Amino acid sequence: MFDILKQIWIFFLSNQTASALTFFSFLFAIFVWLLSIFQSRKKAKRQDIKQQVIHLSQKKQAENQDKQIQIQQKLLCDTRFSFGIELLGNQNESTRIGGAYHLYSLANEYPDEYLNPVCEIFCAHIRTITNGKNYQENYKEKPSNEIQTIIDLLFKKNKDSNLIFDDCKKKLNNTFLNGIDFGNTTLNNVDFENVRISKVSFSYAKLNNVVFLFAKLNNVQITSTVLNDINFSFTVLNDISFGNAKLNDIYFEYSSLTDVDFKIAKLSNVYFSDISAYDTCPETILRNINFQDATLYNVYFNNDYLILDDSNFRNATLTNVYFNDANLSDVDFENAKLTNVDFSNAGLFGVSFTKTVLSRYGSKVIDRKGCSIELTKPKEENTE
Repeated sequence: MFDILKQIWIFFLSNQTASALTFFSFLFAIFVWLLSIFQSRKKAKRQDIKQQVIHLSQKKQAENQDKQIQIQQKLLCDTRFSFGIELLGNQNESTRIGGAYHLYSLANEYPDEYLNPVCEIFCAHIRTITNGKNYQENYKEKPSNEIQTIIDLLFKKNKDSNLIFDDCKKKLNNTFLNGIDFGNTTLNNVDFENVRISKVSFSYAKLNNVVFLFAKLNNVQITSTVLNDINFSFTVLNDISFGNAKLNDIYFEYSSLTDVDFKIAKLSNVYFSDISAYDTCPETILRNINFQDATLYNVYFNNDYLILDDSNFRNATLTNVYFNDANLSDVDFENAKLTNVDFSNAGLFGVSFTKTVLSRYGSKVIDRKGCSIELTKPKEENTE
């Protein structure tokens, strides 16, 4: 604009003949032009401010609408949640099963709000139902459809291959779970403390971070199962099969095991004894235990309070296994392969090492009354 005024001034000085009227007319035209530009910019700015106000108003309105939708949705979900709980408390079993599916669907759709509450409700429902005297009398052999259904919802994959409760803590302590089918399930973060289990299958399942403290297990199939970080301490196990299972970081301390089969199983970091046991600790009793063809690595049977009776390790492979201070009676190691196995201070009675291959063991401990070592040679000397 200043350049234009400069040019006008030069034009006025160089044209002495131009009339003042012509000059001021031209100057007025310039003023009008500048004024129109100013007004256009002012109008555009007002329009921009107006658009911003409209946009903010629309945004606020949309936020209010979203908030109202969320409130309505929350009210609807809370209504569904209450309705599911109401169904679960119905006198009719089929209605209760419908309530379980209703709550499962809600937890699947809105996991942030309802996943943990629904899991806790399912576990509490199982505890309440199975602790009833009538239930335990009527379902000694197999569970009710209701209990098996809820177990499946907790531990089996849905149609989308999802385990929606996998990360939730499942408290099923003090329950009565006779006849339950846990086969092909995935059990993570489960508390089975003081549970009573009979005629139950965990075959082909995966168990991780599961507690069986003070539990009673009878006639249980845990074959071809993967177990990690499982606590069976202070537990009674009768007629149990771990055949072909994989056990890692397992604790059987102070437990009683009778007629337990580990045939072809793989055991790693398994504790049948508490290596830090005190004088007042209870006994760990193992009777008629079958480790035939099993593989044991870093397995502990060592303390004064462990009794291993009438058991066999035929054809088994033992590496870094500790029997020191334990009491072994009528135990058969025929054809087994023992590497770095410690029997120091162990009580050995009727223990057979026939055709056993031994490497790095205390021969003075094994060569004693009550032990049969016919045809047994250290690994380094065995030419067969």
